[in-house]
Amino acid sequence: MKKIGILTYFWGENVGTVLQAYSTLSLLKGRFNNEHVEIINYQPKEIKIKYIWNFLHFKKVIRYFSDVRVFNSFREHNLNIDSRPLITKDYSRAVNFVTGKFDIIIVGSDTVWEIETLELKNLAPFPNIYWIPSEISAKKVAFSVSSGTTTSERLDDKTLGTMRAVANDFDLIGIRDDITEKLVQDLGIEDPDRIIRTPDPTFTYKIGSTKIRQKLERIGIDLERPIAGINLPSIHELPAIEGFRSKIIEYLRSNGFQVLVLNNITGDKGVFTLPSVTPFEWAELFKYLTISITDRFHGAIFALKNLTPVIAIDCQTKRFTAEGDSKTRSLLKEFDLDTNFHFNINDIEMNQDLLFQCIDEAHANFDKVKVERKLAEMEMRCSQFVDKIEMLL
Repeated sequence: MKKIGILTYFWGENVGTVLQAYSTLSLLKGRFNNEHVEIINYQPKEIKIKYIWNFLHFKKVIRYFSDVRVFNSFREHNLNIDSRPLITKDYSRAVNFVTGKFDIIIVGSDTVWEIETLELKNLAPFPNIYWIPSEISAKKVAFSVSSGTTTSERLDDKTLGTMRAVANDFDLIGIRDDITEKLVQDLGIEDPDRIIRTPDPTFTYKIGSTKIRQKLERIGIDLERPIAGINLPSIHELPAIEGFRSKIIEYLRSNGFQVLVLNNITGDKGVFTLPSVTPFEWAELFKYLTISITDRFHGAIFALKNLTPVIAIDCQTKRFTAEGDSKTRSLLKEFDLDTNFHFNINDIEMNQDLLFQCIDEAHANFDKVKVERKLAEMEMRCSQFVDKIEMLL
């Protein structure tokens, strides 16, 4: 029996994070049911602390602890993490933790190849275990990895040289978005046939029937009326967004939408706030929305999977490059939706009417048949990538 280890993000109360971990695990266990597949129980210490600090906004305390309970239960029952955790940023300890334990190590998905900069202080510094060193003898696969906003232009020659050597030792490199594709190309990887554009594994997730409908009705949502889901940073997370966020909500309400806030309590007036829900309930939620407005990558994916028009807004400059590229823009570009359904905060500050026009025309510009075809293609491409992993066993 071969041992397959998955190195990915899976902690905290970020629903996209845990669903990508679950989808990766489920996809690989379903294909390799005669092998041992597990998520490697490693966490960079400061990333865990980042989530704990969020609860210091006192209005969020009750919801925070409710979310912690829900997500811990999800991990316990669905991620099957057996080993004791290693929580450290220490590179040598992380390498020792995985050395000699696996035949194949699969890194990803998520932004595991993002490199820490002055603007991104919560990541494990480079080198880190997500760039598996050659001293680990296992087969190495990157599965739908993203470098976030890390580009070669932001890195020094020494870092780029180390990254090049490490990446060349990978047997297979599946990249998720345009920024990562350019970074890998700039590294000058030998044998470029090993580099494959690979969709996020959540495209293989099968949305099931949950209790989300009852939860929406319980908070007073009328499912017969239009519902707009909003998942944008709260004013606590990004104070500069307060006026912008309020204008969006006001516009939606004035046009007959019930506004459902999908992230934690924000203090917005005249809106419904989503209570704690399980990741499975969250995945189904989008089918009850008329439109979704989000800055989250997986929020955009699950709106698409539920055939709900989605407008993606990169609200923070650290989420997009100087050229305006981002993971949400790259995603919507795959669906031919980036022109009408993607914005960054700079676009909107220059002309808010563009966003409101997009909201008005969302259903006319959202071709469900075309989206369904693309969803099937994305799922197939994930499966084809796993075919290539199978050849390494």
